[in-house]
Amino acid sequence: MSTYSTNLKVQLIGTGEENGTWGPITNNAFSNVFEQAIVGSATITFSDANYTLTLTNGNSSQEARNLYLNLTSSGNLTATRDLILPNNQAGSAPIKKLYIVKNGTQNGQSIRVIGASGTGVTIPNGVTMMVYSDGTNVVDAITYLSLLTASSIRLLGSSAGYSTFSSANSSATNYTITFPAETMTTGFRNIPNTGTKTSSYTLAAGDVGKYVQIGSGGSIVVPNNTYSGGGSIADGDVISLINTNTTGITITFNTTTANISGSTVAKGGGTVTLGPKGVASIIFVSSTACIISGAVT
Repeated sequence: MSTYSTNLKVQLIGTGEENGTWGPITNNAFSNVFEQAIVGSATITFSDANYTLTLTNGNSSQEARNLYLNLTSSGNLTATRDLILPNNQAGSAPIKKLYIVKNGTQNGQSIRVIGASGTGVTIPNGVTMMVYSDGTNVVDAITYLSLLTASSIRLLGSSAGYSTFSSANSSATNYTITFPAETMTTGFRNIPNTGTKTSSYTLAAGDVGKYVQIGSGGSIVVPNNTYSGGGSIADGDVISLINTNTTGITITFNTTTANISGSTVAKGGGTVTLGPKGVASIIFVSSTACIISGAVT
C-alpha cells in the first residue's frame, strides 16, 4: 500500500505495488515534486485577503512544493496579508521547507509568511527573503553573514520617514541608529537655508546646523541662554551667516561672552560687522558663550 512523505506528500510506492505504473509515478515525482522543491518557481496572486497554500497526496504539480514563490496581487492590498503554509502529513504542524519569497504585491503592503500555527516572518513590499518553516514557526533562513559590504545593505523606511537598525554589543544591549529618509537633506550633503532676513532677526535653536541669509535691511541678534522658538543652543552648536548685501550688516551679541576668532577682545554685549558679501560661522562653547569666525570686524 502506498504511503506519502511527511512534508511534500510524495507518493511512496509499497513493495510489490503499482506493477506496470512505476514509470509515470516515478517520473511525476521527479518532474513535479523534486524539481519544484529544488529549482521550481510559482506565481501566487493575492486578492485583498490572506492566501493559503495547500498540498494534497500525490505527485502532481502543486504551488506549495516550489522553492521560489513570486507573490503578486490582482489589485491593491489594503493591509498586511498572510501567506499561510500547508500542514505536514500528520496535519498538526506546518511542513518543514525552505522558501525564497518575493513580495511583488501592489500598494506597498507587507506579506507575512506563516503556518496555520506558530509565528511567521514579515516580508516588506518589493523585498525578496529566504525563509524556513521549521515545523513549528517560519523563521529567517539566514541570521548571520561573515561578510557584508555597504553596497549590499538596504535600509527600510518606516511610515515616519526614517530607517533604523539595531546592533548588539558584547553585553547584548541593543543600540538603534536612526537615519533620515533619503529624500531629506542633511548637513553631510549641504547646509539648509533658514530663509532671507530683511529686518532684525534673533537666532533660534532651530537655526543650529543651518545658515541664515541676511538681505537688505537685515541684522542679527545673538541672544543669551534662552532662544526664541523654544530650546537653547549648547556647546558644539554652529550657525552660519551669509550677508548678501553690498554693505556690512550688524551682529549684536547679547551672550555673556563673545569673541572674534583669533582675538581676546570681548564682544559679549556688543556688536560686530559682517562685511559685504561676507560669510561667518558662530560656534557656541555654551549657551552663553560663543566665538565667531569669518569676514567680521
